[in-house]
Amino acid sequence: MDINAGRKLTNDLSMTTIKVYFDGLTQDSRHLQDGSALHQLLTFGQVRVSNTNTATQSLQELLCNDCGLNNDAADCPVAALAHFGETDASSNTTTYWLLVTPVHLTLQRDFFSMTATLTPSNADSLSFIASLNAHFADDGYIFSLTPSQQWLLKLPQRRKLLTLPCSQVIGRDTRPYMPKGEDVTWAAQLTNEIQMLLFEHPINQTREARGELAVNSIWLSGTGALPETLGSITSKSIYADNAFVKGVAKLAKLPSFAMPQSIDQLLTHIKIEGKSTVETIGWIDIADTPNDWFTEILQLLRKRKLKRIQLYLERSGKVLELTLTDWDMWKFWRKRRPLNTYFPI
Repeated sequence: MDINAGRKLTNDLSMTTIKVYFDGLTQDSRHLQDGSALHQLLTFGQVRVSNTNTATQSLQELLCNDCGLNNDAADCPVAALAHFGETDASSNTTTYWLLVTPVHLTLQRDFFSMTATLTPSNADSLSFIASLNAHFADDGYIFSLTPSQQWLLKLPQRRKLLTLPCSQVIGRDTRPYMPKGEDVTWAAQLTNEIQMLLFEHPINQTREARGELAVNSIWLSGTGALPETLGSITSKSIYADNAFVKGVAKLAKLPSFAMPQSIDQLLTHIKIEGKSTVETIGWIDIADTPNDWFTEILQLLRKRKLKRIQLYLERSGKVLELTLTDWDMWKFWRKRRPLNTYFPI
């Protein structure tokens, strides 16, 4: 490659806004330690809370807004978008879906806390779902399993709920985070019925015999139908392996690619594929990758191989927008605050 071509690639990259959404931060404690790479990035960068006006807005809602999806419903339709992202289904805006996440709840002194979200094997999930479909056949509920092993529920009628993703509930008393809205009684009854069905399910007995956590409950979230698009956005591209994010890209008609294994590889891919891209959006499920993305970002900024990046992080229902430039790495005078102070509750 000649020098001028190299300069052109560098210039193209420097003119591209790079945003990376990090989901599942609460489930990976290695990043939530004082002195971690994330802590250093928070110290050097410009930090603001993105959802100061609401206690419930999630990363998923921010992404929908960022990509021009008109979500005027109370809840973010994560389930409908996940289904759309992994199937050949048409963009039906009337069918309602719910994300039904298998979880393990632990009884504390006077409440249940969510110990973990679970991903049973494909065979186990299909067995659970077959039991659910048989039990709720007369209600017209249809449970299904996506290629990425998410449990979905197709509803025969609209339900008005306001829910929160599991990422905001892990390790917490579930009571303040339960679904709200006009159909809250229906949601509670559905959850209780499913809990009773799971209690003596043979798959759970096998799991416990193997020393694994039983799927003793489910968490309802992401209800709704596909949102409408506000208009064509052609200057953005999306990198993700997440079904919901694929659905967002597909519905918004944005070019999408698999998320590379590193930020360095992402930069290389942007140089090759993003010639007309003004903004690149990446989505990383932290719990599903062993990579320490924050350490790599820190190193690339220090080496000035990365000029500018925006990170979106969610913890305890608060979403932080962290903007970093290579020049920020030289601001040694910035005082390091305890990491928890960056996520006001």
